[in-house]
Amino acid sequence: MFFGKFVFIFLFFTIFDLPTKAFAAEQPVAIFHAFNQKYSEVDDFVCTLAEQGYSHVQISPAQQSNPNNVNSNPNAPVNAWAGRYQPLNYMVIEGLGSEQDLKTLTDKARSCKIKVIADVVFNHMASMNQYSSLTNFPNFPDPKARDVRKNGSTYFHKQCDINYNDGNRYTEVNCWLGGALPDLKQDNQTVKDVQKAHLKKLLDLGIDGFRFDAAKHMSPEAVQEYISYINQASNNQAWNYLEVIEDNDTSATNYNFIAAVEDFVLYSSNEKCIYLWWGSAIITSPRCR
Repeated sequence: MFFGKFVFIFLFFTIFDLPTKAFAAEQPVAIFHAFNQKYSEVDDFVCTLAEQGYSHVQISPAQQSNPNNVNSNPNAPVNAWAGRYQPLNYMVIEGLGSEQDLKTLTDKARSCKIKVIADVVFNHMASMNQYSSLTNFPNFPDPKARDVRKNGSTYFHKQCDINYNDGNRYTEVNCWLGGALPDLKQDNQTVKDVQKAHLKKLLDLGIDGFRFDAAKHMSPEAVQEYISYINQASNNQAWNYLEVIEDNDTSATNYNFIAAVEDFVLYSSNEKCIYLWWGSAIITSPRCR
């Protein structure tokens, strides 16, 4: 059965770098990644996933995001998935469906005993011309900011490029992803409050766990605070994991004491296979053949 345009199947035992301590919630068996699919589309097949043995389904970021063409070529098709990973407003659920659409999906999932994981993007905001001054994002208005890109501001780090080979993790955490995405200061209380409110909104809408996008670009202390908040708000019922793509300065061990880590190491492994669901066929990495 073909469920979507581009869907990952995550087999738990081959993908995640696991922390040594116990998880707060039940670990997944298999996660179906409904990549950039509308909630109403996922609602149509979520119970079939449960029948096929999936324990979780993951949705793409729910917040209001960059709706524009984020390709460098203005004549290229809209790169909608990349825009979805560029937040505009954490308090608005928009783009893949409304709050009611999301609640309908989580209710349906719960009725057929499958859990829903939400992807969240807390490291950065959107790169858009109308927000280039970084003074008018809805959640982070900063009218007194001057020369923000050069000097930083109340809510954002100054613009700088990331060096993945300099022997430390300063630029990974404090500079702009891709040199273009405004990097938020997770040590600012307002930033933390806004993002925790987003987590609480999603929990109230029935979300059962979270994937933290670009977790390695936030400090372990900040990520730990968010995970602790989720554990408290969910009564330890939510399961969470972190995207930590390893490089010369970052390893999974920088974060896997906090939560499970998706580190992509197996993609280049000679011993394991990564399976993708593309269209109606299962595709494996070349090393699996």
